[in-house]
Amino acid sequence: MMPQNHRGRKYYSAHLDKPHHKHGNRVRCSACKIVAHISCIPLITDKLKFACKPTFKDVGVRQYRENTYEHHHWTHRRSLKGKCKQCGKAFQSKLSFSSKEIVALTCSWCKDSYHNKESCFTAHKLEEECNLGKYSSIIVPPSWIVKLSGPGGFKSSLRKSPKKKLSGKKKGKEKNEKENQRTFVLKPIPTSNVTPVIVFINPKSGGNQGFKLLQKFQWLLNPRQVFDLSLGGPNLGLELFRKVPNLRILACGGDGTVGWILSVLDKIEITPTPPIAVLPLGTGNDLARALGWGGVSV
Repeated sequence: MMPQNHRGRKYYSAHLDKPHHKHGNRVRCSACKIVAHISCIPLITDKLKFACKPTFKDVGVRQYRENTYEHHHWTHRRSLKGKCKQCGKAFQSKLSFSSKEIVALTCSWCKDSYHNKESCFTAHKLEEECNLGKYSSIIVPPSWIVKLSGPGGFKSSLRKSPKKKLSGKKKGKEKNEKENQRTFVLKPIPTSNVTPVIVFINPKSGGNQGFKLLQKFQWLLNPRQVFDLSLGGPNLGLELFRKVPNLRILACGGDGTVGWILSVLDKIEITPTPPIAVLPLGTGNDLARALGWGGVSV
């Protein structure tokens, strides 16, 4: 969750046994747009059992190909712009935070929204399959990303490196890096109409623009296909997605950011080399200008 210092428009607040505190620091989940006071988070997760949208599968080796479709991930909205998909009427204006009324329900995957009433939102939608919305052709489905259960999980999918004698310090460092890289494994289902895009963003580019763009892509796509370059660079993302068919890469930043990604891509030697697009941020965008790529408004 991200710090939320301004007055958020969408909240998931907990009105339980004890009074609701309307003051305090807030945080917002960039994946499902839920905003809550920090003091309310235990109430939401422990008592209301609310969970963020699933971004991967946590199953055994034998079950990872079962139920490859996705369900909707419905979240409550106290206010919302736009119109109901069922009745076509606009959602009502913003209510006070103290109000307990839920105006709408929105799927954080496909972004479909409905009025919170039986004539618009029926019970069968809770079990309905989600098509991931208008960006489904570039979204990496959660069913493709499988969390490793422990040592030995998905052995066939992991590359074994030659054994080398390493110093204690270097050995410990490489062990930690290897464990981080092997936390998840990609098991893609090749589909002709799916061209997944992995996004690399330098949040420091363009002032606060890079940070805003990072949150935007985490909302529009699967957060696990969006990588913050300030947290370890592009290596982990490129290694993780190297065997995904029809892969595309989006580099968000200046010339230095693009060069960094390209240099790592050359070392990894992904075949065939995935197409790369540049979304220029900040200054130092000679490469982007030469190739005809423009700026962005977040």
